[in-house]
Amino acid sequence: YCLGDSLDIDLVSLSDASLLHFWNFGDTGSSTQLAPIYVYQDSGVYDVTLIVENTYGCRDTMEKLNSITVFPSPTALFSPLILETSYYFPYVTFTNNSLNSSYSMFNNGNGQIISPFSQYNSEYTREGFYYPMLTVENV
Repeated sequence: YCLGDSLDIDLVSLSDASLLHFWNFGDTGSSTQLAPIYVYQDSGVYDVTLIVENTYGCRDTMEKLNSITVFPSPTALFSPLILETSYYFPYVTFTNNSLNSSYSMFNNGNGQIISPFSQYNSEYTREGFYYPMLTVENV
């Protein structure tokens, strides 16, 4: 799960639905729903606690330590050193400047795919427009 993803944390209590449920998500979030859906706002490792209470006030608590890990969202960034090529120097060097990524795949727009990508010297021998693209993941 990465910060900013639209994935929701879907939790379900297997307790009787007639019991009161108190969820604590390890940050400032909480819920009293039987099966809450929760979205974390910050990256980190979180403990989740569920307290159930019956009509007599008797309680039971279950705590799962380090049960949710939210990674920072990756940002794909790359920079070319030279934007114009010539017949005598048809090369552009690209550098990966991405943030929070553990995987990268670079498409130089000329049919070459490079993975993993840190720096690559791309050759463009034909006149035209090229659209390089970088894909990053945080896994």
